[in-house]
Amino acid sequence: MTEELVFDLQKYRGLAAADREVFLFSWLSRLKALLSTGQVTQDALKGRQEQLEQVLLEIATIPSSTQARTHKRTWLRTANTDTVAELLGSVPKPSRATRDHVASILALLYEHGQMHQMGDTLYAVQASMQGRGSRVSSMTCAGVLFERLGQRAGFRLLSCFNDFVVIGVRVATGNVEGEKMEALRMLKRLIGGGSKVLGEQQAREIMRAARANLAHRSPLVVVAAGAVVQALAHVPGRCDAADA
Repeated sequence: MTEELVFDLQKYRGLAAADREVFLFSWLSRLKALLSTGQVTQDALKGRQEQLEQVLLEIATIPSSTQARTHKRTWLRTANTDTVAELLGSVPKPSRATRDHVASILALLYEHGQMHQMGDTLYAVQASMQGRGSRVSSMTCAGVLFERLGQRAGFRLLSCFNDFVVIGVRVATGNVEGEKMEALRMLKRLIGGGSKVLGEQQAREIMRAARANLAHRSPLVVVAAGAVVQALAHVPGRCDAADA
């Protein structure tokens, strides 16, 4: 059962570039299925969780500079090299399905493992949202973590709520279509997981960002914006945001 909890880095490095995306997605799918059973205990994850977090962030293309600041990926060091960027440098650009898998697995790790380790991941996610290179992956991770753990993770997660909202609103009203849609998806998930800390002004800003996209040329953006409006309508005491 614990076989999927180990990423075979040696096998991955031996694959041709064209085969790496399939290998990564296959491993992510198996790992997500295993963790979703609820049969993986904290003891089984002990000693493995940190490495799994590091690999997952690599797959999501979180910038190496961000992870270095959180002291991550030191496990990749060997006697022959001091580099900790070998995996990241060879990871293909993650698809939406890959990003969703990574985010869901991170949430499952904290759900079944050590939740106190989430701080470093949140720091990496939050920092990488400031740049363009991995912003979409970071917004996916932030949204899913809030959606899955917002009601139980406590201060460590909820303290990021306002920063995530500010970035989400800004990106949702920007001009980059792919980022815009993911920002709206994140805002919807933030509402679901962080409703207890959602302020009136935040709700109004989110609503304005969503409304601005209801007439967008992309049907996917329109659907994402509508989901945000619907999510806000179900938050007690914040329904009046629709009148903003």
